[in-house]
Amino acid sequence: MKHFKTLKTTFLILFCFNYCITTKTQISNTAGIKLSAKPVPEGILITFSHIPAETSRLFINIQYPNNPDSVHDIISSHSDLRGNSLEQVKQTKKVIFPFVQAGRKYKISAIFQNEKFEDISDWIHADRIADKGIYFDNNISLNLNDTNTGVTLSSEPIFSSDVTFAETKYNFAVTIIVSQTETEGSSIGVGSNHISGVEGLTWIFDPKMTRHLHKGEYLANGSYPAFVTARCNIIYNNITWSIEIAKTREFTYVK
Repeated sequence: MKHFKTLKTTFLILFCFNYCITTKTQISNTAGIKLSAKPVPEGILITFSHIPAETSRLFINIQYPNNPDSVHDIISSHSDLRGNSLEQVKQTKKVIFPFVQAGRKYKISAIFQNEKFEDISDWIHADRIADKGIYFDNNISLNLNDTNTGVTLSSEPIFSSDVTFAETKYNFAVTIIVSQTETEGSSIGVGSNHISGVEGLTWIFDPKMTRHLHKGEYLANGSYPAFVTARCNIIYNNITWSIEIAKTREFTYVK
């Protein structure tokens, strides 16, 4: 049995972070920063004790595991706060994550960075069970084509409440699992914001992805487990959230 306690995911050009998959702490304290979370009628209220003045980027990751022994089955959403949205959170020290299902336990992780994208602190964490929130009501699948070079969403998400979509409504990403041990997993992610090809509910990622990987020498030649994730970008209280809505089955990627 493999336990993915830590997943190291590198999204090419976009970001490189380490985040904890399993944490049992309700409140964590790293570099003097406390993170707490509680259920509210709107979803989960995330509160920071303070935010360092030099913070120019706050990354919040929200996840729950359908199967904690498989990185493929971890459902993950996030917000990458900078500029005006970050200034709003600096003033209030609070963020509401509304896209939750009642009764489900969510793991919240956050990290602070300065203008050079250097970490100001380690990841801080909290767990919380949601009471209410906004979620999509229809079953959505993300299906690979016959050659494992593209994906199509079966339908658009129908949310339980009116929501505001970001200008870029959908993002897709291929996760290539480079290695996995009893305690850690390492993977490379290539997103649709780096490789064009999104048309409606369809994203064709290869052969452009393979050319991108060859050019950057990000991955050695070989065969790797891989899967594709689809996210919907939604604005709530002036903060954009990238909400995972579907994953493909695992397939073998050959570089």
